Amino acid sequence: MFAKLVTMTLLLVCLASAMLVLRQHRIQLANDSAVLHQQIVHLRQEIWDAQGKAANVLEPRQLRNRIDAAQLALEPVAPSASPATRFASTDSPGGR
Repeated sequence: MFAKLVTMTLLLVCLASAMLVLRQHRIQLANDSAVLHQQIVHLRQEIWDAQGKAANVLEPRQLRNRIDAAQLALEPVAPSASPATRFASTDSPGGR
């Protein structure tokens, strides 16, 4: 009887430890995802700022000719919606 109790206790401790490791891994991935999202937002803002500065320096026709010559696919300077509102409609109600 004592051996069964010790075995069950050890199995439960191992299971709890494995669950804690998986939980920590999930939390770390969520944090990494949030950091990457912030980097994406920051880089997009830098791109928009650079596009705005280029537009202020060059005339529209000259700018269009240079963009066409370089075959660039640029985003608009002012996005239609913030990333938070664009993705809000795709989230399930009530979160995960």
